Amino acid sequence: MPITRRSPWSLFAFVLVASSAATASADPPFADQLTPGALRGIDLDPGDAWTLGYWEYLPSNYDELGMDERLPLLVFLPGIGEFDSDSSCPGNADWCTVDECNGDGLCRNLTWGPQLLIRTGQWDEDARPFIMVSPQNDVPTFSQQEWDLDELSSFFQFVLDNYPVDPRRMYLTGMSQGGRGTMQYVQANPRQFTAAVPTPGGQVGGLLSCDFADTAFWVFHGEDDQDGNLGPGVFNPCDQVEMLYAYNNPDQYPADPACVAAVGQPRPVGRMTMYYNVAHSSWVQTIDPINSGFPAAEWASDQGCGFDVEFREYSAANDADGIYSWFLALDRPDVTAPDDSDVVPSETQLVATVIDDDAVAYTWTQTAGPDATMANADSAALDLSDLQPLTDYTFEVLVVDDDGQWDRDEVTIHVTEAPAGSSSDGGGSSGQGSGSGSEGGSASTGGPADGSGSGSDGGSASASATATGGSASASATATGGTLGDGATASDDGGSGSSSEGGQDDGGGGCGCGPSSTPHAAGSLALALLGLVRRRRR
Repeated sequence: MPITRRSPWSLFAFVLVASSAATASADPPFADQLTPGALRGIDLDPGDAWTLGYWEYLPSNYDELGMDERLPLLVFLPGIGEFDSDSSCPGNADWCTVDECNGDGLCRNLTWGPQLLIRTGQWDEDARPFIMVSPQNDVPTFSQQEWDLDELSSFFQFVLDNYPVDPRRMYLTGMSQGGRGTMQYVQANPRQFTAAVPTPGGQVGGLLSCDFADTAFWVFHGEDDQDGNLGPGVFNPCDQVEMLYAYNNPDQYPADPACVAAVGQPRPVGRMTMYYNVAHSSWVQTIDPINSGFPAAEWASDQGCGFDVEFREYSAANDADGIYSWFLALDRPDVTAPDDSDVVPSETQLVATVIDDDAVAYTWTQTAGPDATMANADSAALDLSDLQPLTDYTFEVLVVDDDGQWDRDEVTIHVTEAPAGSSSDGGGSSGQGSGSGSEGGSASTGGPADGSGSGSDGGSASASATATGGSASASATATGGTLGDGATASDDGGSGSSSEGGQDDGGGGCGCGPSSTPHAAGSLALALLGLVRRRRR
């Protein structure tokens, strides 16, 4: 709703509050027949919204989730022995349980992976609170055909659209051809998954890992791997060591364009674990750390591959629950800049907010418009001055967390002409009473104008100013990580509301700044000290 103005020279302080994250989607197939705490196979038939048949596991407390609760997602890509061109349940039923399986069709994909641990009662869902899905490649069993990346992309989008998945906490792992597919998918779709574990990973050509952007990368391999069934060189152990080396040291590959582009870009430190006396089946130890992985022995240092790589021991001392605790320690930040807006040529403050469990560093940069004066560009709140009337400016905020993962967003402001008879700094016009402006301040004459908003997830931000016969204030409060929608403003009985917000998850490269601020997640505001008119994107 528009804000009611008392006169063309009235001055407001207005906080634009971003809306909270969208309500978590929860519309899985056959939603009235879910089996929380147990595996459920979803049959693939022509015309289905999902592009692959798959096994699904929902935590046993799934039905108790709140409307806005989201869970981490774990995806396991199986190998060629688990493929089947007929991804169907027994009797072509729409869905099936483990007890109904006979070993063919979709039931082939129960042999390995988290689904093996789940169906044998070895899955600790308190320590592993994932939604787990494992799609089946719908090609003939033992076919050497690679995973169709477009098919996988459509499947992952289906999962995001129909399950309450936290897009900041998505983790991909796979065995054999599935490990190879893990690397191929992350190369083609960097930044969709927070972390990836190929076990083992397979060579496809080129240094795939330079394309991984800030997707965290942990490679598991067996020193005696003889390439499974895919031919010489595909699963060469030293090739995987170099893949990890290139991920951590892209500057050492000046002839590779992807590596050149990765130089200087933030990313987590990659990990390499090489098992002694293990051939192709490294997934057994990796997926089952407690019973199989932790007792295994690993390389403590390079054993002849010739790359300066730190080899990581797979142990409870390093990672309490192996890859699962490592996954859960990683969450990609989500930063939101203020909404695009109109401002008068006065001092303006842009306040961005990030959702992340780690400390983050902020970097604001100007990307369009004449040079503006920027202060506090390494903090959440950017102060702007020297803005020219009738001019557009665009600013980008970039955050990098302690893990080396990042996100960015941008905002465009349009500077209008100052109202006739008013000063650009919010002073009163001739013949009017004077006022003062400060956070929580007030004026000695005139009526109030105020706005407030509240949310369920984040910190708080507020700004206020008063001038020319009145006072103005605005605030937003929240507790947790994201901001709820709803902001109101009123002036002498008039009122307005705004619930719009926005965020941008664009990919691409980034620079990063040195400032680091502990951040639990908070509210988001654009504090505009002056006459503000909201402009929709």
